[in-house]
Amino acid sequence: MHFTTLVSTHETSDGVISYFRCECGAWEVRTADHGNVATTSTPPERRQVITV
Repeated sequence: MHFTTLVSTHETSDGVISYFRCECGAWEVRTADHGNVATTSTPPERRQVITV
């Protein structure tokens, strides 16, 4: 079992989007729209480092 940490949550006009980082390095994006939740994960080997 992997543990994830909530990194950021934003409200949008379509619902809420949340970004989670797994201890293994993968990222998970969760979106919620009026009770419906969708999840997308990115394995560590496909992640990109974005510097702001």
